[in-house]
Amino acid sequence: MIKYYYSIALGVLLFSCSSEHSISSNGHYSLENYKEGDVVFNLDEYTSFHLRSIRYLYDQSGEEFLYLLNDQNNSIYRYSLADSNYTHRVKFPIDGPLGVGQLNGFDIKGPDSLFLLARYDYKLSLVVNPLDSVRKVTVYKLIDSKADMDMTAYADTYAPMYLEGDTLNILSVPFFYVQSKSYYEAGNCLVRLNLSDSAISKVNLYSDLYRNRYTPYYARASTTKNKAGEVIISLPADPYLYRYDSHYNWIGKSLSVTPTVPEIKAFRGEFIMEEELIHMYQNTRYISIQYDPFREVYYRIAELPNRQALSKGDRKYYSLRSFAVIIYDKDLNIIGEQILPPHYMIEMLFVGKRGLYLGQPVGTSSGVDENKVRFVCFQLTNKNE
Repeated sequence: MIKYYYSIALGVLLFSCSSEHSISSNGHYSLENYKEGDVVFNLDEYTSFHLRSIRYLYDQSGEEFLYLLNDQNNSIYRYSLADSNYTHRVKFPIDGPLGVGQLNGFDIKGPDSLFLLARYDYKLSLVVNPLDSVRKVTVYKLIDSKADMDMTAYADTYAPMYLEGDTLNILSVPFFYVQSKSYYEAGNCLVRLNLSDSAISKVNLYSDLYRNRYTPYYARASTTKNKAGEVIISLPADPYLYRYDSHYNWIGKSLSVTPTVPEIKAFRGEFIMEEELIHMYQNTRYISIQYDPFREVYYRIAELPNRQALSKGDRKYYSLRSFAVIIYDKDLNIIGEQILPPHYMIEMLFVGKRGLYLGQPVGTSSGVDENKVRFVCFQLTNKNE
């Protein structure tokens, strides 16, 4: 099968860690597993259970759909949350007159339009009526020449693309020599593409904290948008959340320090893979921020150090990390925190009508079922009621 493979040992470990869905909670609100809301999707032989780009759609009729990108066959799959059924797949050519490049990310403009990102081709495509035999494809370049190759855009699950008027906003990672300057100095972490004239501008969203040295593991921001159109930015090394209006004008910031989330230390080592990994394992990393429009709260996901493995120097368990879901009200005040065990794929998540869904491999007696993926549903609960 053409699949991405986790090792069988890791798969077994994920399911032998604990059958519990939660470790502990703090504050007035917590997340409780709602088993009736769990969904399991069947995958074809070409689709990995480790999905890096997924999108949720709540359509006008009240139906819920999940879109999954398979970058191995340049296809997007749509599933219904109501019955877990696969509804259709759209395959996009890489080359040719309707070619969109090798896809790495996407977003939904509406039920009949998609934005497709080929990040290493520096190409953004708007596809209208993708299910039609004659679809309309408009291609935009994200750079004019190799001299402009100072960033690479991305559209992972935790980094949606936002359209405001004619401007499409895409998060990006700057290209620069990490030993010569900081991420703050490099900037270029947001690309703004004007769809009417193809003009490109770049914005620096890194906070002052990023004047310190951090590794590439702390480079990718996450973003979400609330009902008022405000954009909330979460940076992997920064305990603050940053608020912007829909045009990315700064509004304010909110501190999100909790007792169980350790402070993140700046990087002091050499920029080599082993030292970068050790630094990440020793520190917290804020992965994503998600807005819940159904309950008007936010969820911020923070990956936590495995203190037990670190104290023993047991490197094979460093990557087995619990994580915190910090819960905020609509004004970004902390109202709860849930600590969850490491057997979730925290880069695979979405918010639906029933709650927050976290991805999880489907275990078997011999390891992991690579032809299925489960999304575990967590509902927001007021512990005082």
